[in-house]
Amino acid sequence: MTSKERLERVSAAVDGEASEAELRQLLEESGDDPELRAAWARYHSIGAAMRGEWRPDTESLRERVWNSLQSEASSDTDAGFEFERPMRSRRQMEGFAYLAGFILSIPIANWMIGNVGSACAANGLCVIPVLPGVLAPSSVLLVGLAFVLRDLVQRRLGMQWAIAAILFGAALSALVAPPTLVIASATAFLFSEMADLLVYTPLQRRRLVFAVFLSSMVGLTVDSMLFLGLAFGSLEFLAGQIIGKSWMVVLVLPLIAMLRRRDDRIGLAPA
Repeated sequence: MTSKERLERVSAAVDGEASEAELRQLLEESGDDPELRAAWARYHSIGAAMRGEWRPDTESLRERVWNSLQSEASSDTDAGFEFERPMRSRRQMEGFAYLAGFILSIPIANWMIGNVGSACAANGLCVIPVLPGVLAPSSVLLVGLAFVLRDLVQRRLGMQWAIAAILFGAALSALVAPPTLVIASATAFLFSEMADLLVYTPLQRRRLVFAVFLSSMVGLTVDSMLFLGLAFGSLEFLAGQIIGKSWMVVLVLPLIAMLRRRDDRIGLAPA
């Protein structure tokens, strides 16, 4: 950069025509450059004299401008921190609420399958109609909801919490399932929730509603196929399982859209 160009930069800075980044760079360079310091003093003195604001302490002016810029940057950082702290607390509070719902859905689903339904067989299996002429175990409603809750746990608490929730949920599913269904229940839960996570993760930042819908549909399909195949060696009731679980996913999608709009409005970013 020529001497003339450097002087033009000083002149622009004194006249208030330089950007903040350009001003910072110029102030840093002037600390080690006598020519720039002299030009700074000269141009400022001329401008101050023309405005009737003559002040001879031009070197202290540089320090004042620099300190002012640093103070503004510090204030912005403090304000950002003060804004982020309540947002982080809110994100964690909501995340733990979703986590509690996710964990509770497992024992409740196992309880519903033997106690809630439009009809209960002698072996304790209770079913509900999911379409005219199509029946499914009553637990499908909670299973479908669990996929959505897992997505929300990841959105609020992050990937590590989501994986921990899946592992804990698989163990809990094995613990509360009927003895004859322990392997089928735990295996289906683990692999279906991991499938949900793998589909949801790359989509959730930009297209939350679509990410929840697609990941839940993939997860519930994997869950239904694994559970029926391992427990009964047949996919005869696959349609009822998928339809029943899909109902809960579809019903909560408007709430997911509202959640996304609220997050954008208040500036609540994903974990």
